[in-house]
Amino acid sequence: MDEEILEAVSKSTNRNLVTSSLSLEARSTPRRRRPDVNFASAINLPVHTPLWETVALSLRQSIILGDLLPGLHLEEPALAERFQVSRSSAREALSQLAHEGFVQIEPRRGAFVVGLTEAAIRDIYELRFLLETHAGRRAVERADAEVVANLYAIVDQISHALDRSRPDLLAFADLGLHRQIIVLGGNDRIRTAWEPNAGVIRSMMSVAATADFTRRVVVDRHREIVRALELRDAQAYEDRLKTMMEDSQKLMIDILHSVQARAAKGAD
Repeated sequence: MDEEILEAVSKSTNRNLVTSSLSLEARSTPRRRRPDVNFASAINLPVHTPLWETVALSLRQSIILGDLLPGLHLEEPALAERFQVSRSSAREALSQLAHEGFVQIEPRRGAFVVGLTEAAIRDIYELRFLLETHAGRRAVERADAEVVANLYAIVDQISHALDRSRPDLLAFADLGLHRQIIVLGGNDRIRTAWEPNAGVIRSMMSVAATADFTRRVVVDRHREIVRALELRDAQAYEDRLKTMMEDSQKLMIDILHSVQARAAKGAD
């Protein structure tokens, strides 16, 4: 991936982040005579994101894109002022990022950016594939007509976000679809393992979606996943999921390499 693509990712991501409350409203665009489905209800996510989570989302994506470099000191008062939130919201955001490995909190010194590594990217996608493959095998047995219709409605929202060039809305819907499959699997342990990584997954989806907006493949692949559930074809589901994960992982690693190359160039 060249520097022009990286720049486009950075500009589009920053343009679509809101520093107070992230409104993620979307209108349903039903197709194939599917019933209207409330977007937020269908994907089981709140319409408005908590303030601390909005701060974490912005910081996380800035770290992924290399706008916040490893070693940078993130001070609570400065973050609270920048995002117009309380210091407790800034503190909670930093605590979440520390849990995810993006920052390190040192006693009496504060929080410092750690950054994102290629190994971390591979670990996240490996974890997702393991959890979502297992959940999908069980979801295939549970996906009735109503569930399938809801999932197709979410795919329509992904397409709608793509048409509007809104990677934030696309990531919102994308995350919701995968969460619904996890829930549909009916294994609380799997959901408990998947959910703490939702913020990281969402940020990667948003960054990857921006770089991948010139292709409709993101919509087609999600539709194929839902189609596999509709046909109760566990192997087809796993195959489609694997292809999607491999492509997304490669894209994120390409972005990381571009970030590292830009940082090295700036240091010269």
